[in-house]
Amino acid sequence: MWLQINKETKRIQGYVGFCQGNPIPEDGCELVEVNEIPTEWQYCKYENGKVIVDPTYKAAKLLETQLNNIRMQREVECFPFINRGFLWYETLTEERKNELKTWYQAWLDAPATRVIPTKPT
Repeated sequence: MWLQINKETKRIQGYVGFCQGNPIPEDGCELVEVNEIPTEWQYCKYENGKVIVDPTYKAAKLLETQLNNIRMQREVECFPFINRGFLWYETLTEERKNELKTWYQAWLDAPATRVIPTKPT
């Protein structure tokens, strides 16, 4: 098995589990033969002949994933209501419009606050 290591960052870009012959690395990468693939390889780097987890990089990638999940949830739960059009909005009371505006703003702020807003009644 081989780990594909970025020559500049020393981060693991991926791995080759099985290959007949010698695998060819992508441009800018080198291959390092290992006995097993690390569990959290996507957060690791290769330094001084060892594979180590980079806690700062891992935290950043996990935060990025969390924020992307919030954005995807916003696409599903919020935008179909907010993007209904003028005629639908004209059927709402001012109180309901204000409730939707507040909810929409909370969704827009959700990646920063990491708080999923409660759906309005």
